[in-house]
Amino acid sequence: MSSTTAKRSASPSADRNRPPGPVLVLADTNAMFWPFTHGVRFAPELQRLFPGGTRLLVPSSAAGELARLERRGVVGAKLARALAETLPTLPVGGRGDDGIVHAAAEHGAVVATADRGLATRLRKAGLSVVVPRDRARLELLGPKAPAAARATVKTRVPVRRRSSPGN
Repeated sequence: MSSTTAKRSASPSADRNRPPGPVLVLADTNAMFWPFTHGVRFAPELQRLFPGGTRLLVPSSAAGELARLERRGVVGAKLARALAETLPTLPVGGRGDDGIVHAAAEHGAVVATADRGLATRLRKAGLSVVVPRDRARLELLGPKAPAAARATVKTRVPVRRRSSPGN
């Protein structure tokens, strides 16, 4: 029995907009905790989402945040930082989310994050996001359509009741 979640779309349009070659994925700070908190195995999950391959990088702003979390004694930060140190670091301008948004836009990268606010910012900026879906699975969310394209205006039409023939 096969899992329907592992299947790819049979439509060629699913791959038409994907650039050739490996997809650049930037891991937010919280993504470095996923293997230890959710049991996420990055390599197989990213391969499932991006069959053409990926290149997973840690933005320098996320690496700096992991170091600060480790110094503060946050549970799991030492493991998360050790994992991050096994991956290439991408130097970014700015700190925190601002640096990640700028780097993702500049490089056309996908960002792995569980931060809903960051994910919303990225999607509104036309970028895709990888988020945890359930315990050990990841999900790819595409860019959000502009608000004007999504908005529907509903007007309230007064309902006119018909009078009964006996009144």
